[in-house]
Amino acid sequence: MIYMRQIFNLHPASPRTRDAFCKVAEQRFVPALHGAGSELVAAWFSHEQWFSQIEHVLAFESLTAFEHFRTELGGEGALGQSCRELAGFAVERREALVEDLGAIPTEALRTAVEACAETPEEIFSYAILEVAPGRMQDFRALLEMAGGSLPILACWTDVAG
Repeated sequence: MIYMRQIFNLHPASPRTRDAFCKVAEQRFVPALHGAGSELVAAWFSHEQWFSQIEHVLAFESLTAFEHFRTELGGEGALGQSCRELAGFAVERREALVEDLGAIPTEALRTAVEACAETPEEIFSYAILEVAPGRMQDFRALLEMAGGSLPILACWTDVAG
């Protein structure tokens, strides 16, 4: 599985802008993702440094699916048009590839996505943790040991190099 974070800093920073962004995302962007070989597996809004920041995590089954998404993104089809419409709400847009850390079974996220499709949970928490240099193996071992007892659905790390 390949994952991509998309971060949109909306302008003007207002509930009206956020609602308009979410409406386009729900009505046009998310449906277009399926035709492009991707799916939205996580989305959050607001951030401690930027009131109207929206972050998405998209999942791709393979590198081929990711490349298909990238091709569709630049085209005139539904995905390209909806993504350009979303970008019109943002003064800044960033993307980064992330990978599964491997400590939390990928089935946990898949099960949660399917359960939310049937009965939306409405609220999940999102945390960015910084691991001290040289301690990633210890952190990974801790997550593997406590994974079943913690309410963690996914654990991603930036793709390096």
